[in-house]
Amino acid sequence: MTEKLWELSILQTLDVSFNTLTVPSKYHLSGLSYVKVIDLMSCKIGPRFPKWVQTLKNLTALDLSNTGMSDTTPLGFWYMWPSQVEYLNLSSNNIGGKVPDLLSKFASYSVIDLSSNNFNGQIPKISSTLTSLNLSRNNFSGGISFICQIVDGWLEYLDLSHNSLIGQLLDCLWHFKELKVLNLEHNNLFGRLPPSIGSLIQLEVLYLYKNNFSGELPLSLKSCTLLISLDLGANKFSGKVPVWIGENL
Repeated sequence: MTEKLWELSILQTLDVSFNTLTVPSKYHLSGLSYVKVIDLMSCKIGPRFPKWVQTLKNLTALDLSNTGMSDTTPLGFWYMWPSQVEYLNLSSNNIGGKVPDLLSKFASYSVIDLSSNNFNGQIPKISSTLTSLNLSRNNFSGGISFICQIVDGWLEYLDLSHNSLIGQLLDCLWHFKELKVLNLEHNNLFGRLPPSIGSLIQLEVLYLYKNNFSGELPLSLKSCTLLISLDLGANKFSGKVPVWIGENL
């Protein structure tokens, strides 16, 4: 990339994704004081997390996916924007460390994708303004009680698969009237499916493969009549396959 790019001080959108461009972490993109959208997907940024990101206070969308980063995110990174970010994608890197609570850092109908990294610790509390959250293929541990704190939200896509999550799926799913995809596969979740799973009337995809769920399937599940993909394999469910699976779903 030209070293004069930072002089384009009134630039608002920068998209150089899917190139083999190298953007060193010390690069002076901080001069783009008006930029709102940066997409550097598949460019070469790593291994360090770029310091210039924290100087861009007007960002609403940031895509640094698949950029070769194997660092931790500076703590200040998560607190740099005044509730205006609509899109954040750090997926397919090797970023580690913990993610702090994200209750008020994102705009309405926002998207977060942190998948395929090495984030660890418990899943943070998240804003009810999100429409999509992908934390799959990390090292998150602990329970998933955070979902009970999302009230009257717009979440449509939730992927927590391929982590080390443990505990039960609590009976508070009536909050998710808009949820279309719920992926919890490849974790250590256990217990019966809660009756409130029937409240997911917009649900199209439910993946629970490779957990320790048990008991019979709740009768309320037959209310999820929009389901097109259901994977309950490699669990400890018991009883008979309900007749309504072939009638209602």
